[in-house]
Amino acid sequence: MDERIRKLLDNIPERQPRSRLEPHIDVIRELRRKRRSYTEISTFFKEHLNIPVAPSTLFEFVKSRARPAKKPMVELPETDGPATRK
Repeated sequence: MDERIRKLLDNIPERQPRSRLEPHIDVIRELRRKRRSYTEISTFFKEHLNIPVAPSTLFEFVKSRARPAKKPMVELPETDGPATRK
């Protein structure tokens, strides 16, 4: 890569996380490991971290960061050969 471009890229600051939950992802994971519901996690955040968050928001946050399921490979159907027009 060109040195001039590398310097430009190095000077671009990192963006802030889009979600205010991002810095607390380890807390959410640990509470989910302890089988806490999203409602309980929401209450925990409000009482201990002073972050009001809806249980549905927590669910979507966790869901969006879950490992994607492996999709089965889709194969195209076989053809009988080149199509002929009459």
